[in-house]
Amino acid sequence: WISRAAWRDRNQLLAEAADRVRRAGDRPYVVPEGGSNALGSWGYLRAMHELADDLAGIASPEQPVTVVYACGSGGTAAGLILGAKLLRLAERGIRLAGINVCDDRAYFLDVISRICADAEARWQLGAHVTEADIDIVDGHVGRGYARSRPEELATIRDVCRSDGIVLDPVYTGKAFHGMLAELAADPARFGSAVAFLHTGGLFGLFAPSDIAGVL
Repeated sequence: WISRAAWRDRNQLLAEAADRVRRAGDRPYVVPEGGSNALGSWGYLRAMHELADDLAGIASPEQPVTVVYACGSGGTAAGLILGAKLLRLAERGIRLAGINVCDDRAYFLDVISRICADAEARWQLGAHVTEADIDIVDGHVGRGYARSRPEELATIRDVCRSDGIVLDPVYTGKAFHGMLAELAADPARFGSAVAFLHTGGLFGLFAPSDIAGVL
């Protein structure tokens, strides 16, 4: 654990630590928060190929399917969006929508755009991502990052009991709850069908004391 002040200055502190290692003659590599940079985006860029195969025969321009995912630092979103653009999945009726679990839509539009632009500059991918390609669904951060409301914890419990799918309170649980809220407000919000991308986060269940009473 680190203090709030250290977390706020994390990029500077990591850069200073890397400089010390570099001066000692070694070659450090700083992994950013969430692995969210151009290099890290390759993981979900490749995953988008698998998702496209999974949705083949289900999604179409007439019956679009939206892949909904939790957005916490921007790397997952950047990889998915780059992959979708390269595979031209919008033409096949496959859309993407990220539900941010912290910060806000404007913040993630900036972060994701920068990661995609960096990837484009480094590898000449030909994806040419613009802000129009980035769908961030704001309004479901709740009490804040890694802070749960009772209704979010209830969603985690209900999904686990009904389907055996384990969501976490920091990422997938909050995003899934947000997705349900969006669908309740507008059943057509995500097209003909929804594919929720479970991006992990199981260890988030081990820390909060407030979840024990719900599960």
